Amino acid sequence: MALGAQMGSVIRLIMKSGLAIAVIGVVIGLAGAFALTRLMTSLLFAVEPTDKATFAAVSRRACS
Repeated sequence: MALGAQMGSVIRLIMKSGLAIAVIGVVIGLAGAFALTRLMTSLLFAVEPTDKATFAAVSRRACS
Protein backbone atom coordinates (compact mmCIF):
# COMPACT_ATOMS: atom_id res chain seq x y z
CA MET A 1 0.00 0.00 0.00
CA ALA A 2 3.01 2.23 0.41
CA LEU A 3 3.49 2.08 -3.36
CA GLY A 4 0.00 3.33 -4.09
CA ALA A 5 -1.97 0.09 -4.33
CA GLN A 6 -5.63 0.26 -3.42
CA MET A 7 -6.73 -1.56 -0.28
CA GLY A 8 -9.16 -3.72 -2.26
CA SER A 9 -6.37 -4.87 -4.58
CA VAL A 10 -4.15 -5.85 -1.67
CA ILE A 11 -6.93 -7.77 0.06
CA ARG A 12 -7.88 -9.51 -3.19
CA LEU A 13 -4.24 -10.55 -3.74
CA ILE A 14 -3.92 -11.96 -0.22
CA MET A 15 -7.24 -13.81 -0.40
CA LYS A 16 -6.42 -15.25 -3.82
CA SER A 17 -3.05 -16.55 -2.60
CA GLY A 18 -4.53 -18.02 0.56
CA LEU A 19 -7.37 -19.70 -1.27
CA ALA A 20 -4.98 -21.22 -3.80
CA ILE A 21 -2.88 -22.75 -1.03
CA ALA A 22 -5.99 -24.09 0.73
CA VAL A 23 -7.37 -25.67 -2.46
CA ILE A 24 -4.02 -27.30 -3.26
CA GLY A 25 -3.86 -28.69 0.27
CA VAL A 26 -7.39 -30.09 0.10
CA VAL A 27 -6.72 -31.74 -3.28
CA ILE A 28 -3.50 -33.34 -2.06
CA GLY A 29 -5.17 -34.42 1.17
CA LEU A 30 -8.15 -35.96 -0.59
CA ALA A 31 -5.91 -37.80 -3.02
CA GLY A 32 -3.84 -39.19 -0.16
CA ALA A 33 -6.89 -40.14 1.86
CA PHE A 34 -8.48 -41.82 -1.12
CA ALA A 35 -5.27 -43.80 -1.78
CA LEU A 36 -4.88 -44.85 1.85
CA THR A 37 -8.46 -46.08 2.26
CA ARG A 38 -7.45 -49.34 0.55
CA LEU A 39 -4.98 -49.97 3.38
CA MET A 40 -7.56 -49.16 6.07
CA THR A 41 -10.52 -51.10 4.67
CA SER A 42 -10.36 -53.69 7.46
CA LEU A 43 -10.51 -50.92 10.11
CA LEU A 44 -13.63 -49.22 8.78
CA PHE A 45 -16.96 -50.39 10.20
CA ALA A 46 -20.33 -49.33 8.74
CA VAL A 47 -18.61 -46.83 6.44
CA GLU A 48 -17.55 -47.35 2.86
CA PRO A 49 -13.86 -46.67 2.21
CA THR A 50 -14.77 -43.94 -0.27
CA ASP A 51 -17.76 -42.47 1.56
CA LYS A 52 -18.55 -39.26 -0.32
CA ALA A 53 -20.29 -37.59 2.62
CA THR A 54 -17.27 -38.09 4.88
CA PHE A 55 -14.84 -36.76 2.27
CA ALA A 56 -17.08 -33.73 1.63
CA ALA A 57 -17.49 -32.96 5.34
CA VAL A 58 -13.78 -33.16 6.02
CA SER A 59 -12.95 -31.04 2.96
CA ARG A 60 -15.47 -28.40 3.96
CA ARG A 61 -14.11 -28.28 7.50
CA ALA A 62 -10.53 -27.92 6.20
CA CYS A 63 -11.45 -24.89 4.09
CA SER A 64 -13.30 -23.00 6.80
